[in-house]
Amino acid sequence: MAAIALDPYLDSVDVNNVGAVLTAGLAAVRLGAGAPVDKLARRALRKAPNNPGLWQLLGLAARNAQDSRTAVKAFCNANKLAPKDPLIAQSYAQSVLEAGLPALDLFDRAASLAPPNGPLLLGRAAAQVAEGAAHIAARDLAAMLQNNPMWLDGHRVYSKIVGQLEKLGDPAHTWRAAITQHGRSEQLHHGFVSLALEQKDYEAAQHRLSIAATMLGENAWIERLRAHCASETGDLKRAEKLFNLTVPTHEQDDVIYRVRHFIRSGNLRRASQFLASFPLNHFDGALWPYWALIWRASGDPRWDWLAGDDRFVQTYDLEKEARSIGGLAELLRKLHFADREPLDQSVRLGTQTDGPLLSRIEPEILALRSLLLKMVDIYSSQLPDPDPSHPLLSARRGPVRFAGSWSVCLTGKGHHVDHVHSLGWISSAFYVSIPETMANPAASNPHAGWLNLGASSELLPNLEPVRLVEPKPWRLVLFPSTMWHGTRPFAKGERLTVAFDVARPVEL
Repeated sequence: MAAIALDPYLDSVDVNNVGAVLTAGLAAVRLGAGAPVDKLARRALRKAPNNPGLWQLLGLAARNAQDSRTAVKAFCNANKLAPKDPLIAQSYAQSVLEAGLPALDLFDRAASLAPPNGPLLLGRAAAQVAEGAAHIAARDLAAMLQNNPMWLDGHRVYSKIVGQLEKLGDPAHTWRAAITQHGRSEQLHHGFVSLALEQKDYEAAQHRLSIAATMLGENAWIERLRAHCASETGDLKRAEKLFNLTVPTHEQDDVIYRVRHFIRSGNLRRASQFLASFPLNHFDGALWPYWALIWRASGDPRWDWLAGDDRFVQTYDLEKEARSIGGLAELLRKLHFADREPLDQSVRLGTQTDGPLLSRIEPEILALRSLLLKMVDIYSSQLPDPDPSHPLLSARRGPVRFAGSWSVCLTGKGHHVDHVHSLGWISSAFYVSIPETMANPAASNPHAGWLNLGASSELLPNLEPVRLVEPKPWRLVLFPSTMWHGTRPFAKGERLTVAFDVARPVEL
């Protein structure tokens, strides 16, 4: 279904035929449609207000449109009409969780209706964390993993929770126990190594690779990851030797490991030749950030086309508009449950909220969401004309959907390492509060806490940022998701921000 034809197609569905409505609506939901399906479901509900499937369809459409209030109401009605339906009960619980409301009892009820599935159990763990019981979530997951040690997603979520709370101990505990039972499982070993890579603990990763080689025997993925670890720790000669001993694959991780090594080694020509064997937009755009570094460092004019336009980075000072959002900082602080950074994010010496922040329904978040949606529309409207070969300049620039949203609280010497969000379209930083030391920086460190754009200090330490942005309360910065960005450490205090990625517009 092309976007231009979706609305007329759904408008033509006979709303007196519930089966036809559900078939067409669910197909459109699977394509990512929100508003057009919402309209169809409401038309059908006027004819059949007691049909739980139609309420469920409305809830699914609302979740696609990221309208949590409507989703909760719709799934609640569906649940009342079909109280024994396990899928409706699970969807109701998940929508309540995303809205920022207590959902644990709803997950428990959904689990009582049918054998629990992985997503339900992980949703229940997220609900426990949200209700201040992260330690119980970790305990429950550990017990489940003892009985089901091959549940990889369970291990990952256990590690994520435990890794953010120092008092809970070792985030790798369940992985170690599982490998003790199933030492021949390649998936478990790979996941165990990946946990260390997410933490950028390359010493631990190399130790775990040695364990994997002992238990599994040498194989290609172990050698590739050894090469990657050597490169990331600066042992470039050993990395080169190890990479040369393995056959390059077309797997995304292998491609990125190799191009990172070539760039770090200063061999931009080799990096360019290697990447040239893949389409520019390969791996959903994950290669664009590396092309940006190569082109800029080598003086290639294509960098100007990709990232050099002044319209690509915009700042908006929103003190007047944000003044009405009273209590936002206090609410955000309450949502920071952790005492250390997530394992798999760019945060250093700080914490990050869990779950999709801008799906919550507190008045402060709803007001912030409305303001941010307006500003994204303003940003996208001032971009250059559409260019289908460019990762930012799509012809379709709405409706705006968030691919992720969160808050970060950095404390003294906290910062973000340089990184990208290549699966997004537009990325952001919205400053809620900054330390006094940032407002009045020391002469010896005038850019403390500032946002760096366009450089990767890990790969090209001598390449300066293309732009530095000063943090100010209620300042919003928008920039392409494929652009490298990080922040500089600051001396002390609290730097509280909201960040989000806008999803790439999709032709439905």
